[in-house]
Amino acid sequence: MKTKTGKYIIAASFVSVAFSFGSCFAIGVGTANAENFSDEKDDGLIECEQTLNTVRNDFKSIIDGYNKLFSEREWIVNDIEFFAPVYLIEDKEYGMYLDFDSDNGYIVMTTDKKIYCLEIDGDLEYLRTGGEIYYSYVDGFMYIDNNDNFKKYEEIVETNVDEIIGVPVLLDDNSINFGTQYDVTVLDDKQREFANASDDNTILYTGQPEAGADGKIEPNKINAYVSERYPGYSLVSKNNSLAQSFNYTRQTATSYYLQKYDGGRTYSEGNCVLNAIYNVMRDWGNHMLIWVPYYQTKDISSSILSDILYSTYGNGTMYGEDSKGKYKWEQNSNYYLSRMPILYSDIRNYAVKNGYTVSGYATNSVPATMEYVANSVYSNNKDIEMSTSISSVVENIDMYRACYMTIMGSNTYGNHGVAIVGYHKYKKETKLDDTHSLVEYKYFYEIADGHNSASKIFDPNTSFNPSLTFCYMSRC
Repeated sequence: MKTKTGKYIIAASFVSVAFSFGSCFAIGVGTANAENFSDEKDDGLIECEQTLNTVRNDFKSIIDGYNKLFSEREWIVNDIEFFAPVYLIEDKEYGMYLDFDSDNGYIVMTTDKKIYCLEIDGDLEYLRTGGEIYYSYVDGFMYIDNNDNFKKYEEIVETNVDEIIGVPVLLDDNSINFGTQYDVTVLDDKQREFANASDDNTILYTGQPEAGADGKIEPNKINAYVSERYPGYSLVSKNNSLAQSFNYTRQTATSYYLQKYDGGRTYSEGNCVLNAIYNVMRDWGNHMLIWVPYYQTKDISSSILSDILYSTYGNGTMYGEDSKGKYKWEQNSNYYLSRMPILYSDIRNYAVKNGYTVSGYATNSVPATMEYVANSVYSNNKDIEMSTSISSVVENIDMYRACYMTIMGSNTYGNHGVAIVGYHKYKKETKLDDTHSLVEYKYFYEIADGHNSASKIFDPNTSFNPSLTFCYMSRC
């Protein structure tokens, strides 16, 4: 730590760290070949122990480098009070978790001195139970549940998932936005080059539909967008193959009813969740992951009269007024009703019996809805996982499996349900000294948002800090 004279005071020696390197660490389904696991484990733990000895000797330079780069508060550390090997999920190798004295933070470091996690405050007592420790540089600390799926330690899936969400879409306008509006600063080419204004919601970055947007970003402009908004990050990998072949269905095509305002504006139902479930499950069917009638439609222009919601919304007698003006509800046009997807109708039938209205659907019902339609209606045998872990989503996208995502608190979408059809992964590496560097990653998701007939990018990294929940097919 820096004294008033500007010098560092380092503890004369680090405390002795007791750890049994013979402890059994399971890597989990899909992350390693079982035949090579024992050798990999032993080699990884030995390398961790060797790296720990090096860290004891050169830890001063890490502190020095951090305090020179990040001057908001001095980082003060006297010793290491706990050490454990941690399996790095994306790297498929072991690294180290180092917990510093008192509440002076912790780091996760690879054996080649890359630091994925650096916190100068706090203490993670739950990692001291003696069990397996896993770390994802996107999701944080993980464990493996009884179904061999990675889950976040801090995961609280029930947060907000019972909230009913439903974002409608304007029939003749793909650019509807329900978030905060800002005064726009448009940059010319020279200003963009020197903007360096990371996450500034008053700047219109390349690819955005408007300033402040965290969604509806153009996929072909994502590199320029990231370069301007998050300086120092560069693309390391992407997978948008699924997005290229995806069949995008908008909410207007699956709405049974429409909300028509005075003046001609017309909106779909708030069926974003159901439409996203349909988009995901139809793609599963198209890729033969499940059997469902993914391409078949039926004419409901006459049978809609017997729909349970018809008497309220379908005959033009439901009137009201809100901030957008006076409106009435009517059934959708025969163009859409005569070619309603059978799979969507099956999803909707279950949802209506379980609380769906034209205003939206409870997101904690998504897994049960998917499982019921897949298994009870069409005799598949699939389990649907609900999680806040992006690692599992990336794994599914890499296997060409679309995933469902609930977004809560987006500046573009508000609360919304979408399908994830691709991702773009960016990396920033900051040297702390000659041997140690801080490595940070950001993911950007290519989505079918139900508002557009092509994919758009959603940025979860902004200061709006949206809450994300995912549903995906379990490993099979």
